[in-house]
Amino acid sequence: MAVTINIGEPRDNHPPNKRDVGLRLARWALSRTYGQEVEPSGPLYSSMMVEGARSRLRFTHTGGRLVAKDGVLRTFVIAGEDRKFVPAEAAIDGDTGVVSSPQVSAPVAVRYAWANNPEWRLAHRGQVGD
Repeated sequence: MAVTINIGEPRDNHPPNKRDVGLRLARWALSRTYGQEVEPSGPLYSSMMVEGARSRLRFTHTGGRLVAKDGVLRTFVIAGEDRKFVPAEAAIDGDTGVVSSPQVSAPVAVRYAWANNPEWRLAHRGQVGD
């Protein structure tokens, strides 16, 4: 399985960019099936540590670094004990991600891209999701 949410179209389940979909699937096969030394995917969530009012996220498959397209992390949401998710600010801090919101003083959960098309959903409906 390959994540393709960033190369699809908002209202089409079949992305026109088949080449990048194929390349992502090929990297996974080369790494996992054929044992080649290639990074099989983009960052995958590994763990979360709460540090006061923020959450620190660790990832595997970073290729030695975390980077954000256009330098901005988007579509993160965070919740406290009430499990009501609100938009969050997220930043890269070394090899981790730090997520917080002024609306959540004691986080218990973080979500990323939790919708079929999270950027469109946040921009057009203002919903961050159940």
